[in-house]
Amino acid sequence: LPARGTAPSAPRPPSRARRPRSTREGTLSASLPWLRASGALLETASGQPVILRGLSATPADPPGAALGLLRRAGIGTGAACIWVDLIARPEITADSPALDAAIACHAETGAYTVLHTDAPLTLASRYADEPAVLFSLAGNAAALPALLAALRAVHPRALVLVPATADVLPGTVLRWDLADGLPARIAPTPHQPMLIAGWQPMRTSAFGNERLMQLCGRAGISWIAADAAPWMRIHRGVEDWSRAAHAVLRALVISAGFVAPGMA
Repeated sequence: LPARGTAPSAPRPPSRARRPRSTREGTLSASLPWLRASGALLETASGQPVILRGLSATPADPPGAALGLLRRAGIGTGAACIWVDLIARPEITADSPALDAAIACHAETGAYTVLHTDAPLTLASRYADEPAVLFSLAGNAAALPALLAALRAVHPRALVLVPATADVLPGTVLRWDLADGLPARIAPTPHQPMLIAGWQPMRTSAFGNERLMQLCGRAGISWIAADAAPWMRIHRGVEDWSRAAHAVLRALVISAGFVAPGMA
């Protein structure tokens, strides 16, 4: 999502915020299906299993860079996602045209958008008819059940990621942040699918990255990679992919046995 000028010193208090109108049914979502958590599986509404693989977009990335990397990695339509951290980007509000545009752009190339937020209710109301929008909740673990219930009251079909520190909340996806280290056992629970967030490929050995990708593939675990630096820069009109981007692709190539075109 491109940067939009200077961020305000603080977000507007929710009590005075204008309630954004919801989008029309599926306006932004192209042909992406609804996703749901069913026991240990992440699946489409028709019961097709899904493993999401994604990247965290940064303001410094050229438009479409993260999507381009996912395409080069061979991540197909309906299996890709882009993480947008709204806590770190307070200038992006629930009624931001730039957010609508980013969601639509991601969906047109077959990627879901994961909105990471500690204030999801206005977003859930706005995107209640958009299967392309997923939610990742942050905040006090004890308060998450009530927050989840409030979110589902306005958006019953929402796919919601909750942190591993929360109690087991059936119907949600368990989000494990690698900043907290690797879990003792990398596997979905009987009640929740699992997604690993914050995989930083440059902080792990090449072997460790490849091993992680193999484990995720075998166990049906989704993941989102992150890096503080841009995934790609444009240098004299030529795409210059970062070392982290190459590390992601290398791990996927070796673990999945395919070759990413143009990224050898």
